[in-house]
Amino acid sequence: MKRSDSFNNGYIGGKGLNFLVVDSPGILSMSKHFVAGTKFLLDNISTTGLVEAASYRRLRGAYNGALAQMRRSTDSAVLDIGSNGEHFDVTSMNSFIGSVTGYTRILYSQAGLGSSYDFVQGTNAKQPIVRLSGTNYTMGGRVCMMGVPGNDTGLATSNIANLITGTDFTCILVASVGAHNNYARFFSSQSAGGSNDYGTGGCSITQSASNNTIAFTGGTNSYCYPNGTSGNVSGNVVFTVYTNSTGATVRANGALQRTEPFVTNHNSYALGIMNQVASGGGASLNQLFSEIIVFKRTLSLSEIQTIERNMGTYWGISVA
Repeated sequence: MKRSDSFNNGYIGGKGLNFLVVDSPGILSMSKHFVAGTKFLLDNISTTGLVEAASYRRLRGAYNGALAQMRRSTDSAVLDIGSNGEHFDVTSMNSFIGSVTGYTRILYSQAGLGSSYDFVQGTNAKQPIVRLSGTNYTMGGRVCMMGVPGNDTGLATSNIANLITGTDFTCILVASVGAHNNYARFFSSQSAGGSNDYGTGGCSITQSASNNTIAFTGGTNSYCYPNGTSGNVSGNVVFTVYTNSTGATVRANGALQRTEPFVTNHNSYALGIMNQVASGGGASLNQLFSEIIVFKRTLSLSEIQTIERNMGTYWGISVA
């Protein structure tokens, strides 16, 4: 039996709680948890312009639905898995999948805009793995998914006309970089009527196969690296990109930051973790992935830091 008391540790943008735990008579331990102001991450900032929020945790108090639909390898049975408070209901998933392999068929959108915004993969062979032969993929000790190799693997939303119009948007996500020494696409969009997920009108957040780092790609195949070069960003990363009329700014773990003077146009956009639903090919997710939030506005620095720091603490990543 444990007893805990907490006090405000004065973090900027939220509350840092130190938990004093009595493990057994005379033995004390202390742990720290970042609670960004209120219990759920997106309850701490304005959700004006929110178009995507998908994760293996609950992001909004107003959202009461399932977080993901899991598929079991042995019989392809599926089950929606919800949350226990903020956290993914790992117990229910483990009970359903057992000692075999479990896949994510749907990662549900928590933005409240309808099922068109859910990330879906109907082809079994292209679905990301969450539990491999009875062992869960994790980041910071919390369940996430692992993309599988192969063209066009991953999850994607439906085509949504005028999802983001103009240039202003913000995307913040959590993924692993460099661990599997291969090309990966974490997020991609598509321009109106096009089959490419970047180039004229679209954009993507990718890992290069040649240097195993993360970058934002937009405009006409322009690259924006958070450290201004083509390397030195690896491991589990909280990655941020925001754009406006002057260009694109990227951040990695709240510290490395760079702006490039190119602009992407986000007219009629398919929003997908890996690849859009249109034909024309693509690349695999091929890495660990846990969470993505997208706004069709440029967030303030305070809002960005609130999200980045919360993500970092929750997923076990050091964020400035």
